[in-house]
Formats: sequence, C-alpha cells, structure tokens
Amino acid sequence: MSDKLEHDSDDMRRAGASNGAASAEPYQRAGGDPPWEDDIEEMFGNAALHFTQGTRKYMKVSSDAYTEIGDKRVGVENQSYSSATEFDNGDIDGAASVRRREP
Repeated sequence: MSDKLEHDSDDMRRAGASNGAASAEPYQRAGGDPPWEDDIEEMFGNAALHFTQGTRKYMKVSSDAYTEIGDKRVGVENQSYSSATEFDNGDIDGAASVRRREP
C-alpha cells in the first residue's frame, strides 16, 4: 500500500466540467412537452379524465426527477472544482503528501 496519493487536479476539473455539461439535457427534458401536454384533453376528450390526470401526474414526477438529475450533475461539477483546489492548497501549504503527476 502506498503512503502517497497521486492526484491530477486538471483531470478532476475536466471530469467536473463534463458532468456540468451533461446537466443540460436533463434540465431540457424537465421542461416536458408543453404543446403535447396542453392538448391532452383535446386529443382524448373528457371521457379520458383518468388517463389525463395520470399523464399530468407522470409528467410532473418525471420533470422533478430530471431536475434532480441536473442538480446532482451540477453538484458534482462544483464539488470537483472545490476538491481539486483543496487538494492543491493542502499539498502546497501544508505539505500533505498529495503529489501531482506533473511538477
């Protein structure tokens, strides 16, 4: 077992940025499909009341889940940046034996 941790801050930041960029799609999907949702009653009529209610509930739950996914990806991005900075500062200021790959 090694007594040192090899760390590459730039890789950590790149991975975080990748997660942040990946949050765009879940946020977009969280918006749903408003034109389709607005036309549910017109498409299926009042006779399909239970279907309409169920569909609206599903769309709300789906939207909330996609928003949560986007939020978590942004959180990973933020944590990656702050962790990389903390590793760097700890190694430089405190001689914490966290070694970068490059001098």
